[in-house]
Amino acid sequence: MPSLRWEQCPGSAPGCTSLVVDWDAGKYPWTASPTVVRWGDGYRVGLYFEYRGERRTGVYDADGTPLAAWRYKDLDPTVPEADPRQEYCLPTVPSVGHERVWLGAQRVSVEAPGSAYLVSGYDALATASQPIPVDSLSQGLYTTDDTLALSGPGPGTVNIYDRISGQAKRFGRQSGNDAPSFRQMVPVGDHALGLATLEDATSEGWIWSRQTHTIEPLLRAESPRVIADVKSDGQTLVWLEAEPYSDDGLYGASSLWTSPFAATKAALAPKERRPGPIIGYPISAAGEGFYAVYAIGEKVIHVYRLSDAHHWSFTTPPELFDIQNIAHVDSREVWVWVPGGIVRQAISELGAGDPAP
Repeated sequence: MPSLRWEQCPGSAPGCTSLVVDWDAGKYPWTASPTVVRWGDGYRVGLYFEYRGERRTGVYDADGTPLAAWRYKDLDPTVPEADPRQEYCLPTVPSVGHERVWLGAQRVSVEAPGSAYLVSGYDALATASQPIPVDSLSQGLYTTDDTLALSGPGPGTVNIYDRISGQAKRFGRQSGNDAPSFRQMVPVGDHALGLATLEDATSEGWIWSRQTHTIEPLLRAESPRVIADVKSDGQTLVWLEAEPYSDDGLYGASSLWTSPFAATKAALAPKERRPGPIIGYPISAAGEGFYAVYAIGEKVIHVYRLSDAHHWSFTTPPELFDIQNIAHVDSREVWVWVPGGIVRQAISELGAGDPAP
C-alpha cells in the first residue's frame, strides 16, 4: 500500500489540500468516506480504496505510512452476475479511534449474505480475529473506542454494540413496539445521538445511554418545526431546528442551537445562537468545539465555532465536488469525502468569517 500524499487543491484555494490518487484506481468513486482521529500533530486515518480488480483497506499513521492493510478480490468475471453462486467480500472502512480500530466485512451473496465485525487495539491489528456478536449487513457505521453504531439491516433500524459490557441491541422500526425510525446514530462518549422519524413524519433528537442500554427522546422542536440535525463533540450539543422536510428533499429555514452536553431533557440548557443553513439529509460532523454542516441547496459547507457561534463557509473545487460526507472536523481542519477522493480544509485559512448576530 502506498503512503498517503497530499497536494494543493485545483485552483489553489488557501488551506485546501486533496489526496493524491497514485494507485491503480478501479471503479469510481476511488475511495469511501475516511475515518479520522487526531493523533499528536497529525491524524490517524482509516481508508477504503478501489483498485483495478480488487478492493483494499488500510489504517494509516500520522505520517501517512500504513500500519496495516487488507485486500479483497473482485467477483470472478467468469461468473454471471445473475448466477446465485456469485459471492464476494465487501470490506467496511476501518474505523479508527484513540485506542482501537473497528474492522468489518460483508459477504455479498444471493444465498447467504452476512457480515462480521471485530475491534482491536493498534498493536494487534494484523492478528485480530474474534468477531463481536453483531452480524447485520451494514448501511453505514460510526464508532468510538467502546461503541459501534450500525445502520441496518433494514430501513429505519440501528444496532448498537457496547464493547465494555459485550451487549448488542437493535432499535428502530424493525424492533417492534411502535418504535420510531432511525437512519443513523453517532456515538459520543458513553452515549450515541441521532434523529428519530416519528409516524407523523416529524423528526426529533434521540440519545442512547451505555448505563441503561436504552434509547430515549432528548430534543423536540416546537411544532411545526422539527429537529433537522443533532451532533456533539462530547462537551456541547449542537442541533438545527428547521421547517419540515419538503418534497424537494430540503428542510426549510433553520436556526442553530446549542446546550452543554446533557443526556436527559431535564438537564438541557438550550440556547438559540443564530440562523442556520438550509440542508437536506444531514451531512455534518462535530469535534473540538466546532460543527461543520453541508447546505446542499447552495452547495456550501458551513463551519461554526460552538463557543461563540462564529461562522465560516467554503466550497470544494469544481474538480473535487459532489460532496458525499463530512468525515471529520476539529479546531484545525474539515475533512470532506468526494467521489474523486478526499479534501482537507484548514479553518485558519477561511478568513475572518462572521460573528453571531
